[in-house]
Amino acid sequence: ITIKKTNKHNIISSLIQHKLPVLICFLFFTAYSILSIVRFHHFGAFGFDLGLRSQTVWEYSRFKAPITTIHFYPFNNILADHLELIYIPISLSYWIWSDPRMLLLIEAFYVCFSGLAIYLLAKEKSLHKLICLGLIISYLSFYGVQHAMWFDVHSASFGAGSIAWFLYFLNKKNKKWILISFLLALASKENMAALTLFISLVWYIYKKEKIALYLGLFSAL
Repeated sequence: ITIKKTNKHNIISSLIQHKLPVLICFLFFTAYSILSIVRFHHFGAFGFDLGLRSQTVWEYSRFKAPITTIHFYPFNNILADHLELIYIPISLSYWIWSDPRMLLLIEAFYVCFSGLAIYLLAKEKSLHKLICLGLIISYLSFYGVQHAMWFDVHSASFGAGSIAWFLYFLNKKNKKWILISFLLALASKENMAALTLFISLVWYIYKKEKIALYLGLFSAL
């Protein structure tokens, strides 16, 4: 009986540590994807921002300048309004499926699986496993995230997901992925530099790590 209880405990522990966080993120991804696509099929999407972003991503995917015809200032380069370079790597997805729904799926995936960064960071801080799982659920069910998934595609959603991973990799001291998540956050939108600046400076004051100082100075530029 003791052996059976121990085995059962190990299985539950394994599910909580590895499979359950991924499952939670996948369930939220599925729910938000269905929500956004059903909204799209019921003509609930708008030119701002889904139509605007879809046109921009399509042009990037064809190696053209991001000139939009539906902006407040039509026939101008969209980068003159906001520096949202994140759509350049995203445009590769249009080689697979050139459709606005691809952007909805990518945004839902990017945001929902950034919940893993929250879980892993909480786990690094030795929080109880149930608290770690609760943080994923509270993060992904937060009204702000719900609204972002209900709203059309927006660069701030990609920025928020990148910031989550940036915090996790700072804590792990993984310089390669610190830099990647940092650059993805900056590429999301120009105002993300303010967040990376303060996060980096606080981390430098707290940990005295030079990479945080360098990233903070780069953000200030």
